[in-house]
Amino acid sequence: MQDVEILGWCGYMRTPPKVNVYTEFPEEQGKVNVLYCYATGFYPGDIEINFYLNGQKSTVKAETSDLMYGEDWTFRVYKYMNMTPQYGDKYTCEVRHSSMVEPKMTEWSPEFSVSTSHLYWAYSLPPSILLGIMVSVLIVRRKGRSQL
Repeated sequence: MQDVEILGWCGYMRTPPKVNVYTEFPEEQGKVNVLYCYATGFYPGDIEINFYLNGQKSTVKAETSDLMYGEDWTFRVYKYMNMTPQYGDKYTCEVRHSSMVEPKMTEWSPEFSVSTSHLYWAYSLPPSILLGIMVSVLIVRRKGRSQL
């Protein structure tokens, strides 16, 4: 059951939002990406969303979608901004809504995988080249011996 607060005799209800923070693409250090803060399932439609980077309010221009509503008459909205993730960065999505006394703070930090790291390629490329050269030399030697 959702957290719902019924107010007064008219049955006006307030439902707090659920918040998800995610990126458009898998994160790569130093590559531009888009960070989304998606708030869903809230009522009424009054909501404020802000981004923070490492504890400071973000100065990057962010865009907000139109306010949408679902079959259950609760609302959803998302806010997004361009960002360039760096190791150690901590992004926070702050959501303020009339159903909550305190804002909901949802954190997101980049998790760089080894496969997308430039260091992975830097360390694996030289051994691969060396292996290719060694195999080529062996093939040339065998062809030379078979012609004798």
